[in-house]
Amino acid sequence: MAGSNVTLSTSDKKITIASAVTDVTTSGITDDGTLVRLTTATDNFGLGAATGAAKLNLNVDDTRDLMTASKSGVLKFRLTSGGIIDTGTWQGTAIANTYLANSAVTVTAGTGLSGGGSVSLGSSVTLSNSGVLSLTGTSNQVNVSGSTGAITLSLPQSIATTSSPTFASLTLSSP
Repeated sequence: MAGSNVTLSTSDKKITIASAVTDVTTSGITDDGTLVRLTTATDNFGLGAATGAAKLNLNVDDTRDLMTASKSGVLKFRLTSGGIIDTGTWQGTAIANTYLANSAVTVTAGTGLSGGGSVSLGSSVTLSNSGVLSLTGTSNQVNVSGSTGAITLSLPQSIATTSSPTFASLTLSSP
């Protein structure tokens, strides 16, 4: 690219393009002394691509990051070649579900339950018990306990063949 009114020089591991003319806007890039910008505001700018699909188009054909930003040598932002932002802090208030990799979850009703299905994040789902809804014991005959979530049925005394139950009275008759 060196030629009339343009010189290339390398120093300090940088390539500097300097021009002896004051108007270098013919390249499509303008340096107004404060800002380097596209000369025509409606143009697109592409790095690594022959065509720009967006206002700023970054294209790599390998595993290098598309973009990084650092402050004082500390990485503050990274956009990987896979399109993942893996460094940075979101300061917004919400991201719409359509922009999330998983905008919904599927709730599967287990045994004795009905309902469930796909539900958008931030929404709710209703599960209904379609099995036994209640269980009641009989005083002094069958005790029911469900304080821990597991239902326990028990009798007031042990009735195993090796048990010795006690009764207030006992009447025996022959058939």
